[in-house]
Amino acid sequence: MSEQINLWKKGPSKAIPRLEWNTWITGTTLEWFDHKQRTARYVQVGDNKNGRREYPSEEAALAAQQRAIAKKLAEGYEYEDEPPPPPPAKPSKVWAKQPAKARWASKVAKELAAIRKLIKSAKLEHRSADIESLVRPAIKLKPKTVKSVKGIVTRFGGDPDVPAKFSWPKGLAFVAQYRLDELAKFDLEGLLPKRGLLSVFANLVPFEGYGEQAKVFYYPDLKGLAPMASPDPEDGRGTAIATAAPSVRLTLPPPDSSAVGSLKLGDEERERYHDEVWLATFGEESDAHQLLGWPLQMNEHAYTKGQQLLVQLASDDRIGLEIGDVETMYFHISEKKLKAAKFDDVRSAIGGD
Repeated sequence: MSEQINLWKKGPSKAIPRLEWNTWITGTTLEWFDHKQRTARYVQVGDNKNGRREYPSEEAALAAQQRAIAKKLAEGYEYEDEPPPPPPAKPSKVWAKQPAKARWASKVAKELAAIRKLIKSAKLEHRSADIESLVRPAIKLKPKTVKSVKGIVTRFGGDPDVPAKFSWPKGLAFVAQYRLDELAKFDLEGLLPKRGLLSVFANLVPFEGYGEQAKVFYYPDLKGLAPMASPDPEDGRGTAIATAAPSVRLTLPPPDSSAVGSLKLGDEERERYHDEVWLATFGEESDAHQLLGWPLQMNEHAYTKGQQLLVQLASDDRIGLEIGDVETMYFHISEKKLKAAKFDDVRSAIGGD
């Protein structure tokens, strides 16, 4: 198969600002794809003029292709060397312009500006609005090791704050807990409950045995909660304790996700998105502790339609957390159950570098 050749020209209106024509050769078959695109969505509209034609030899197909390209150039099309100018940047998400979140407006604006700069540097400016539409805010959690903690706080490690009659999930270690009233102001989309405590347990040696791999508990009321030691001192969790400093971060989906797939980026565009945009936004994997947003990796079997990342935890020597073979663990929940504050069916998955 020959390399695909892409031509484009300015569209007839603001609603359809761009027309494209692509052609390639498979053996002795000339193929082409003629379509229109809408602003910021790249949804095909109208009648697509697609086709293929057989020729007696590859040379004959190449000659026909050159004639077809010459015809398109005469119609005002240009080669895809230089992308068309981007559409005007507009806030694509409600969270980006909520007055209630005004205290984060400056940070969000800076991060969006940084993402736009990366997009431009990657020569993807003509897809800027598409990529920006996928941005999701997350709550980043920076751990700080401490000797002990007082009261019920967001933290990694130690003994979980649980009810007196709590039944410890078999084979799982306590990993982290999140005090939601302290985190509510960092939740730009308002997805989490405004109060209560989320407590996360996990098998830190995934796929060892056939038991439950993870469990999340939600306690709407903090009254009656108290620390409880693990019944299994060999559960794989270290003795380190760390508090967590929360902040807002903007995240983009991994290149292999269905969200990025829906943009129908070309191979080179997808590679530039991976190398020059996405990699630059999430930073070091050890800084991957977060709530909500996009995960670092997409397990499409675990992360099905209607699922939302709830918690992301990375192996981190600073807090004595080692997941599998230095991997990252993801906890997903259905959007409906998250809205209803029901955490009885949270799914987990792990991934490495």
